[in-house]
Amino acid sequence: MLVQFSIKNFLSIADEITLDMRAAAISDHKDTHTFEARKDLQLLKSAVVYGANASGKSNLFKAFEFLRRWVVNSSKDSQASEKIPVSPFLLDESTENAPSFFELEFVHDQALYRYGIELDQTCIHAEWLFCKKNKRELELFTREKQTISVSKHFEEGKGLEKRVRENALLLSVCAQFNGEISTKLLKYIDEIQLISGLDDQAYMHRTLELLKDSVNREKVEKLLMLADIGICGIEHKEIHANIPKNIAEQMLLIIEEAGRIIPFQKAKKIDYSLLHKKKGEKGDFSKVPFNFEERESQGTQKLFALAGIFLHSLEQGKTLLIDEFEARLHPLITRALVGLFHDPSFNQKNAQLIFATHDTTLLVNTELRRDQIWFVEKNDRGASDLYSLVEIQEETGKKVRKDASFGKNYLLGKYGGIPAIGDLYEILQLKGSKDVD
Repeated sequence: MLVQFSIKNFLSIADEITLDMRAAAISDHKDTHTFEARKDLQLLKSAVVYGANASGKSNLFKAFEFLRRWVVNSSKDSQASEKIPVSPFLLDESTENAPSFFELEFVHDQALYRYGIELDQTCIHAEWLFCKKNKRELELFTREKQTISVSKHFEEGKGLEKRVRENALLLSVCAQFNGEISTKLLKYIDEIQLISGLDDQAYMHRTLELLKDSVNREKVEKLLMLADIGICGIEHKEIHANIPKNIAEQMLLIIEEAGRIIPFQKAKKIDYSLLHKKKGEKGDFSKVPFNFEERESQGTQKLFALAGIFLHSLEQGKTLLIDEFEARLHPLITRALVGLFHDPSFNQKNAQLIFATHDTTLLVNTELRRDQIWFVEKNDRGASDLYSLVEIQEETGKKVRKDASFGKNYLLGKYGGIPAIGDLYEILQLKGSKDVD
């Protein structure tokens, strides 16, 4: 369960920002939108990020994806001579050559972990891991460049200090050697899903995998029907395709456990169609399959692709991050999908959803708490700032009331995070042309 994520000096992020999933001391939707992760920790089930185009919303998600990828792969994919693919904030001389900072705090197996790194393109400047099982936070290891200190609480790290390259992470190396704690934490970080709402194909396989099982296929059908898009079922079958022997021998070789190499000549392709009701002459109905790519709308295709990863996250209690969530989806469908994470009957394992959107119909107090609503805005340095609605003070000096018109006030600019459009005629040097016949 994600507690908070902090970033500094990465892409458009100069100063440290933190996306905090800890619930504030407010009464809004307390029974449905929050959950107890530990006795001393109440977390949010969802958070939404708003901001103008190019404000830095996507960079928040890119920062997490960079951390996830480097934690998982640094010890096995990179070589000693390779550069680390990290990009600092370049609009300030004090940051362009400084290390980038990432820190992730999360709950796993009832323990609160805090893991962080500082690095530039050449090396790891710092790395640390702390754990809090009761009231006191314990140090597991700390690192300053190649000086590594491993505590008695992280025995799996002892003896591996000299095996860590300057551009690799100790946590990754320990997991490579099957360390109990490091393997568990690396698996948790890797299983946090991050997707783009603009690319359906990147996560379509999740839904297709569910279609193989009748119980899971029924769940996908129910989710699609929930959106009321005229679908009454899914037709599914697996097609076996033969691959020419010469191609199979060259490209698709499988090594069996005994070590014998055999050519793989059969491949399975999932063929599927969404079923629609067709009215007959006598008023009866039959089910008609539509070609998915040719007949279904872009919105339906996206909802179908999302179904698998949403069901997986909800059933497994995972954290799901989505950039550009609203693309090609009706606002009411977006609202319904977010609502699944707030509904205890659907979200029994406290899965979390974090997403970026421009859909202001969600900015109502009946849907979200003030601490779930976040804004990204660039300051006069061109750097991205991040803040939540619960932190904002209005002109009166008081905080935003829970019964305020969030969406209306946001579009009026009271909360920031909107584009400064200006006078387009002036910008295009067409001032006065609107008065011309």
